[in-house]
Amino acid sequence: MQPALIGRPVGMLWDSADYSCEYDTTLGILANMWLHNMDLWSERFCTIGPYFLYWTLLLRRTDAGQLSLEGARDSMRARMHTARPNDFPYGPNGTSIDRIARVLL
Repeated sequence: MQPALIGRPVGMLWDSADYSCEYDTTLGILANMWLHNMDLWSERFCTIGPYFLYWTLLLRRTDAGQLSLEGARDSMRARMHTARPNDFPYGPNGTSIDRIARVLL
């Protein structure tokens, strides 16, 4: 993350074409937790499961300036969609925070 963002909550720009609200909310909270203590949350996230491990890798790329937070969200969303397209569709049908949380955990 850019040094100016440290200490401030970060969020993602909404994708109005594919309705990213649920992802923005859930992944935004996790990104802010991770930013607060990257080492601690990297260790904890990596032990929860494969999606948290992947999210940690994406956050590290974001922190290194290699990927935007929106790009990280979109990569995570694509992975969820590939695994479970009916639960994680693109477009106005969307998904729910509950579904995202269940897959993450």
